[in-house]
Amino acid sequence: FRGKQYNGKHTPLIDEGTFEEARQVLKRNSRAKGSSEYLLSSLLYCGNCGAKMRYMKWGKGEKATTKILCYSRFPSNKSQLIKNPDCDNFVYDAEEVEEKAVGKLMEFSVRYSDDIDNNRLIEGDIVKILEKKLSEVKEEYKRCILAYRKIGDENILEQAAEVDRERKKIERDISDERAKRNMLSKIEADEERIKSLPSTWKNMTAKERQKIMKTTVAKIILTSGNMKMILNKTQYEILTNSSLDN
Repeated sequence: FRGKQYNGKHTPLIDEGTFEEARQVLKRNSRAKGSSEYLLSSLLYCGNCGAKMRYMKWGKGEKATTKILCYSRFPSNKSQLIKNPDCDNFVYDAEEVEEKAVGKLMEFSVRYSDDIDNNRLIEGDIVKILEKKLSEVKEEYKRCILAYRKIGDENILEQAAEVDRERKKIERDISDERAKRNMLSKIEADEERIKSLPSTWKNMTAKERQKIMKTTVAKIILTSGNMKMILNKTQYEILTNSSLDN
């Protein structure tokens, strides 16, 4: 305000979990804009020069195929995407790259499913424990106030203030835990989607498959005939900094 920054002391309009879930949805939607019908569109990067890669029709008539190539080598009308005019990366067969990418995704799905089933933590209902504690603290506060009214001892009033501070902290903890629960529900939904890929992939439409790729894969790097698939980060360590190499 007028060039000075003040600490916010207001009550948030929405909880943290809802905010984070909305942010992820907006992120996915922004990435989907302008995407083509190709499975790996917007995910492909050249490992030689760092430029983006694109699909391109190759040849004419019945002999026409679809290739994947670096913008630096074949800039078309997007010269701003050129990283190195002398890039010598390969021209890749699109069908072969897509087939390999899907295979790697399925391998990951099976491995991820096993890891989740083996390592899922069994936790008590933290919110219920906190709510029970909150109820006890509220009762203690009432007892302190009643005692102060009868005795009038200032020490009891200070004790009541301390109990009330504990109440506020527990209420914040409950709010935070509920936000985590909301986020966990979203993560668990993503888990099930990833775990079920081998059985559901064949029944998906092209758009559905493309969406799965965009929400699971961060980028695919093609380098002189080799492919590296880097997955999006999530709250689970199994996905963080994971990669699928040739």
